[in-house]
Amino acid sequence: MAMWCVRLVILQIIQLFPCVVMAGSASPGGGFSLTIDCVLGTDCWVMNYSDVVSGQSVADFTSGPRNYDGHKGINFAVRDARAMRRGVDVLAAAEGIVRNVRDTSVDRWVRTDADRAAVRGKECGNRVLVTHGSGWETLYCHMRGVSIVVKAGQKIRRGQRLGRVGLSGSTEFPHGHFSVLKNRKFLDPATGQPLGAGCDASGTSLWRAPGRLAYQPMALYAVGFSARAIKGTTVKWDASSL
Repeated sequence: MAMWCVRLVILQIIQLFPCVVMAGSASPGGGFSLTIDCVLGTDCWVMNYSDVVSGQSVADFTSGPRNYDGHKGINFAVRDARAMRRGVDVLAAAEGIVRNVRDTSVDRWVRTDADRAAVRGKECGNRVLVTHGSGWETLYCHMRGVSIVVKAGQKIRRGQRLGRVGLSGSTEFPHGHFSVLKNRKFLDPATGQPLGAGCDASGTSLWRAPGRLAYQPMALYAVGFSARAIKGTTVKWDASSL
């Protein structure tokens, strides 16, 4: 009976944490830089990491739950809509050439089926796709409408402003989405491994300064008081309305 209990506990742990962090390939220029002009943990936060397991299971690179099924990048959230309106720059992660730009989407909250239908096929919203050579590409999504300041074919430097954080495409909160691709396959920036590689994947971070992006199991954006009843979605995504 005791042996059966031990086996049951191990099975439950595996179900809760489907991936294990292991120690990829070197990214351009010695690693990618932070793609948002902010101070992590002060005025911006990592909201979602990449989903590193295939199928219906969901896990980030630490086996944690800070993502959602099929997420192909990392989301840097700003505090609220007010911060977005003030303007937070999206920055190039490395030197490269702009391959593709779209800046025709409007900023809007996506909360209903009708909202999702309205952005179908343009879930990335306003975007910039940059090539870095040797099959490397980076993708920047959900940028603010009419904020993109680069154009296709333009050579850009590391840290150059591409546009601003917005609420375009399939978004539920103001943030910048960043994806890394190698030979048209999405990689997890934290490990350099293809998404869906699962628990046997090993690798190294693609970030130039991985310490700045140390994993955080949770993020507290703001604390305050309200004189009226408020909804959970209001507290979570639009504290500027309080």
